[in-house]
Amino acid sequence: MQTDIFEITFEKAAIGIAHVDATGKWIRVNEHLCNFLGYEREELFKLTFQEITYLDDLAYDLDHAKKLHDGESDSFSIEKRYIRKDGTLIWANLSASAVRDEHGKLLYFISIIADINARKELEEKLKMAEITINTAGDGLYWIDLDANIVHVNEAACNMLGYKHEELLCMSVPQIDPPMDTMHWNALVKRLQNGEVIQLESQHKKKDGQLLAVGITGNYFVLDHKEYIFASVRDLTESKKVLHQLEQSNSNYKESNRNLRKAEQLAKLGNWTLDMVSKKLQWTDEIFNIFEIDKNLFEATYEAFLNAIHPDDRQMVHDAYTNSLITQENYKIIHRLLMSDGRIKYVIEQCETKFDSDGNPLYSIGTVQDITDIKLTELELENAKKRAQNYLDIVDVMVLVVDEHNSVQMLNGRGCEILGYSFHEVVGKNWVENFLPKCIENEMNDLVDKLKISDTSAFCHENAILTRSGAERMIAWHNTPLFDEVTGKYLGILCSGEDVTNIREAQKQLVESEQFYRTIVSSIDEAIFILENNIIIDCNPKALALFEMTKAELVGSNMLHTQHTLECNIETFDTYLKNAYAGKTTRIQCTLILNNNLKYSKVLEITLANYGNETEKLIMLASDITQKLEEEKFFKLHTRQAQMGEMISLIAHQWRQPLAIINAIASQLRLKEMLKDEENSDLVEYLIKIEQQSLHLSQTISDYRDFFRPDKPLESISLSELINHSLDLIDHALKSKGIDVQITVHIFAKVAIYKNEMIQVLITLFKNAFDAFDDNNISHKQIGIEITQDDLYGIIIIKDNAGGISKDVISKIFVPYFTTKSYSHGTGLGLYMSKIIIEDHCNGLLEVSSKEDTTTITIKLPLKNKLAYISV
Repeated sequence: MQTDIFEITFEKAAIGIAHVDATGKWIRVNEHLCNFLGYEREELFKLTFQEITYLDDLAYDLDHAKKLHDGESDSFSIEKRYIRKDGTLIWANLSASAVRDEHGKLLYFISIIADINARKELEEKLKMAEITINTAGDGLYWIDLDANIVHVNEAACNMLGYKHEELLCMSVPQIDPPMDTMHWNALVKRLQNGEVIQLESQHKKKDGQLLAVGITGNYFVLDHKEYIFASVRDLTESKKVLHQLEQSNSNYKESNRNLRKAEQLAKLGNWTLDMVSKKLQWTDEIFNIFEIDKNLFEATYEAFLNAIHPDDRQMVHDAYTNSLITQENYKIIHRLLMSDGRIKYVIEQCETKFDSDGNPLYSIGTVQDITDIKLTELELENAKKRAQNYLDIVDVMVLVVDEHNSVQMLNGRGCEILGYSFHEVVGKNWVENFLPKCIENEMNDLVDKLKISDTSAFCHENAILTRSGAERMIAWHNTPLFDEVTGKYLGILCSGEDVTNIREAQKQLVESEQFYRTIVSSIDEAIFILENNIIIDCNPKALALFEMTKAELVGSNMLHTQHTLECNIETFDTYLKNAYAGKTTRIQCTLILNNNLKYSKVLEITLANYGNETEKLIMLASDITQKLEEEKFFKLHTRQAQMGEMISLIAHQWRQPLAIINAIASQLRLKEMLKDEENSDLVEYLIKIEQQSLHLSQTISDYRDFFRPDKPLESISLSELINHSLDLIDHALKSKGIDVQITVHIFAKVAIYKNEMIQVLITLFKNAFDAFDDNNISHKQIGIEITQDDLYGIIIIKDNAGGISKDVISKIFVPYFTTKSYSHGTGLGLYMSKIIIEDHCNGLLEVSSKEDTTTITIKLPLKNKLAYISV
């Protein structure tokens, strides 16, 4: 039954699935992949993936396949192009993983091939739209309501001579000096009321020159933020022409000729209205703009209004009549309706002269055709709408979030997957509103990686929450966005494919009985399946590790069986709870069988949630006891070898200067003693110098011998062993004010590895130092007794550091058990000490505690009893 489900899932999956052997040959493909590549199934079986991979992508693909083949990675996901049977190229997302036998040998690759051709075409079209905007002839500005420039195109930069990043740090008054705060606020208010404003001004270039410009302003609300969009045209040439007209006004004919030429260049006409005679005069360019035969049209105010678009007539009439009342000039943009239905856009300006009594005498004004500018603005707006339409037709989710995780853009496919409208999503926090709570930390880590362009975060998968509360699994391709000037992180552009159905199909494959048994049998680790801490299944390795039958182990509680798991930082129960919560955990613990420390093992354990089922866990365990001991001693011996080599170098460099110092001191002392009246103080000081130099030379020799890892088993008296160890920590004893008393009952001589035993004694003394500090002991005492029995030389160490509680003393030799913080203890010191004494030196190590006193008893084989004990 499971096999049938697997076969149906493989064949009917809505995405390409294939098995590929190690040489790249297709050995199994589903129907969707055949349709995608345009080949019949039998045709594909005769090919390799290399033969139908686009040549520019082949090396990148083969590099990932080699790493997967060699076991350097478990899987990979790349974008590449395939060559279809008809010769066309098609983009796909390739996800591949390896299937190996129980010996780790590669059997075949599993490839998941998704069609991303539509998304690639969209990315190209979006890039074209961006180039179109940046190559526009007019300067285009996006400005916030505080007059700060937030975006410009290349034409704006070129017009003023600033770099892109320089303009983005400026405000309107900095490039348009006449625009103070009062005028700006009034302008914004007019724009918010729906008015499209056109005006002329002078912009200050970077080199200080003033540039005459014509400005068209519009008001927009984008993503709940208010902006002013301004189109700026360089009017330098037009102004020059007008200036020439003013300068040559004395010559009527020349002036008239220049005027007409200027009007044609600027598409600018002049008009005059005599308020007394009501006579209206137009220049030829106004007739051209209105497309009226001047020989047939009588220029009157009423005729002028009739040529205006019906929807704008009242606005134009109100502007003129209000100017007569307020005696203020006006400037307005309105439309003209042509006889064939075309629309033109014009800027009209007017100034009226009044007599001393305030009566209007005449009005003069200009009309300029700005249809090209307006059409450019409309085209830009349409381009924006088309870009959104392109995003809406792609079959992947396109999402943009800013640096605060607020959604700035979402396409139609994204709205469809989420079940929300565009306006219900934009502006909301993506992580807080549309992702499961359990992955918020994961998303924050992902953002941190993207900020430093960590490629491991460019592709990932996570669940999202839909309107109905259901979760959908999305495979994301992330691109971090940075400010091109400052390098500041701005947000993320994400394209995501809904792979929920694919992952469900993969889950069915993974959960099939045959697949499950293959994995279990191929792993050389103990495997447990837990449900609410109850062991519901395990493999033979688990039975061998816990030394139990399957009947005894399966059905028992992992926390209540006849064994104990001791961990370092947290209890094993805490790690289980974290794993149930979805946090994969790898820890090292000590397994104590039947509550007997002699039957303990050091395990490396991995805990992971079983799929999406929060009640089930997979537990993998490996016995690393031997490995741990070998690594510990290897590191110890390596460190000793390195330190011994360094001390030898120091000894070589210091011995000659010390010998010279000693010789000089001796000569000076002898010379002083030969005098009739010697200076006794000087002689005493010189004797001390000789003694100290000899002591320093001996100390160097002692340290050099201590760090020799290759010393054989040697015979040494216990008193010498104790004194040598205390000499090495003499400074610490004095600095901490610890009183050490040594009592020798019998001068026992033992056969041991001296350096390892010194390491053990230093570890034991350091534990006492820490206990003195932790318990704030004022009068610190350590007593050492040396004696022997028939077989062993015995060292008894007692301290008054506060004693050890009953629940702790039974575990002190358990690996990874420690009462110290993680930064001050690993739980291996006493464990390794016991191994050195009992396994390496054939001795015994015991600890007892009574009230505030801790007693450590070390038994080491006597020199003449070693053979007997070893047997």
